Amino acid sequence: SDTGNVSQTFTKTLIVQNTPPEINTDEMSIFPSEGVFGETTFDFVGKATDFHTLTYEWSSNLDGVLSTSAEFSTGDLTVGYHDLTFKAIDDHGEISSYTYSSGIWIKSRPTVVIASDTVTPEDIEIVFTAVATDTDGTIDDYRWFVDGQEDSEESRFLTTSFSEPGTYNVSVIVEDNDGLTESN
Repeated sequence: SDTGNVSQTFTKTLIVQNTPPEINTDEMSIFPSEGVFGETTFDFVGKATDFHTLTYEWSSNLDGVLSTSAEFSTGDLTVGYHDLTFKAIDDHGEISSYTYSSGIWIKSRPTVVIASDTVTPEDIEIVFTAVATDTDGTIDDYRWFVDGQEDSEESRFLTTSFSEPGTYNVSVIVEDNDGLTESN
């Protein structure tokens, strides 16, 4: 006989969405913020949290992917201003990214060579020419030296003569608009 009890089963489908990783910008750092090509090592520290396993990527608008580690150091960056992006990717493919607001600036040292004859008679004027370049700016200053003594000439040309036969050392120091120097 019927007892009046009715039993029914209801099924509800629930979708649990994965949330993207959380990048902790307060704990991130890049040091220093500028440097000289081939001379400065930069330290990168990225921080992110998630319930899942994370992989990381640091990239630059000039050099592409720099590292797949949260923390790394490098001195191998192209000359110029770098916009830097840190990404955290969880094992479900969710990505969070943060573009570092201040970026970093890699400067280049100027280069210089001296063009001139290598032999001259005594008491005859000889012209030395500083052939200088700066890939990220301009050459602002020239300082000439003859046997270690600074000459008053401040252009890319040094005109001088030598009254005694012998061997003389002529050198030049150039300075670029960033205050970086190079000598020859």
